[in-house]
Amino acid sequence: MVSPAPAVYGAETVVPGVNPVGSEGASTVRWPFATDRKAPMSDVDPARVTHQDAVRRPTPRVWIVASGLLALVAVVLFAFSIPVVAAWAWIGIAFQVAIFAAIAVNGLTGRRGSYQGYIFAVLMCVQAAVALLVMVVIAVAAWAPLG
Repeated sequence: MVSPAPAVYGAETVVPGVNPVGSEGASTVRWPFATDRKAPMSDVDPARVTHQDAVRRPTPRVWIVASGLLALVAVVLFAFSIPVVAAWAWIGIAFQVAIFAAIAVNGLTGRRGSYQGYIFAVLMCVQAAVALLVMVVIAVAAWAPLG
């Protein structure tokens, strides 16, 4: 049985099934929460990353292209940073190439299905985080006073 909603927002209503101390199965609550209806929930919550189609049913080519574009942008930025902070720039380039290779290997030889999509998602997150971290380190090193 669905309890009727009050006519005015903020009005009080009795909700069956809520059992506070001293009542017989009902309580007085404010309107937005004043219904015993359950929100229709499916097995898949579209707000969760793990429930996205790109993760549940991955297309390896899409993930490889996206990773390649991210790696390309990061490697170009790191290449411009070589004259400033060579060691960190080369470390960033090596990590981007290695993570792109891992994504390509997962796409070409990995187990198909949602497990492969999770691996893609994790590797892309790591790739982006490493690119950002190395760029921050390069920026700090470039602007830090030399002693």
